[in-house]
Amino acid sequence: MEGVSKFRYQDTVWVCVPSIAPSGMIFYQGNMFSVFLNIIILGSLKLKRLYILKINNNIPIYKKIILENKIGIIRDIE
Repeated sequence: MEGVSKFRYQDTVWVCVPSIAPSGMIFYQGNMFSVFLNIIILGSLKLKRLYILKINNNIPIYKKIILENKIGIIRDIE
């Protein structure tokens, strides 16, 4: 059955429909950009975006899209 996890598997906590074709991803712990401290930064191949995700108790609680269609396909994040 589609949309239901199989026995012993855990459901995903964040789903993108349609798929964003995720690419590079980092969990930022640097000190140059304090606004991004402990934030996941995720690239999208298909939609040419950067996603900013804040996580609380292993669940994304905030999502923001930045750089949408500004720099082309995002493959890697460093």
